[in-house]
Amino acid sequence: MTPREILDANGDFRRSPLLDSLGRLDALFTGEGIPYAVVGGLAVVRHGAPRTTLDVDILIEEADWDRIRRQAPEFLDAGIDHARDRSNGIEIDILHPGDEWEMEMAMPHPADISETDPDLGGSFIGLVPLLALKCAVYRSKLAEHGIEIAAKDLADITSLFQAHHAELRREDFAAYPRPIAEALREIRTNLGV
Repeated sequence: MTPREILDANGDFRRSPLLDSLGRLDALFTGEGIPYAVVGGLAVVRHGAPRTTLDVDILIEEADWDRIRRQAPEFLDAGIDHARDRSNGIEIDILHPGDEWEMEMAMPHPADISETDPDLGGSFIGLVPLLALKCAVYRSKLAEHGIEIAAKDLADITSLFQAHHAELRREDFAAYPRPIAEALREIRTNLGV
């Protein structure tokens, strides 16, 4: 299924508050020349994996977010690491490059991993960096909280592998920390894809 088909299967996504908020954020960031990337559940859906999400996760430089926060447009109730779209109530989580959250890799810079999706109207993390980031989050949650908390991230990884197994190569993950690359290879091998 395409991302649009997955989103449409969950209702009339043309009227989605998530994409509505993303459209406003994209106009704001693009107008200011600020690089950003959508990460998290909406990015997983964008890459063709069935997933439900209730917020928009944005990766943006801390200095850029601080500037936006100080001069927030009327539609945005902006805090230090979160925001809320006043127009529709959608919550927005703000993440910054370099943040580690005790993971085996730091959050990447959005300009290094984003790709524009004109159909969905925003900049999203690419597939390979999304898999690596999801794996880092999964491994961190697994170590700290156990599989009950980490299961959703593992499900995202497996769904993404199932949706894209034919186009992914072993060497795609060579640039990532060894534990992440090895964990992704093991997950993929266990899936048989």
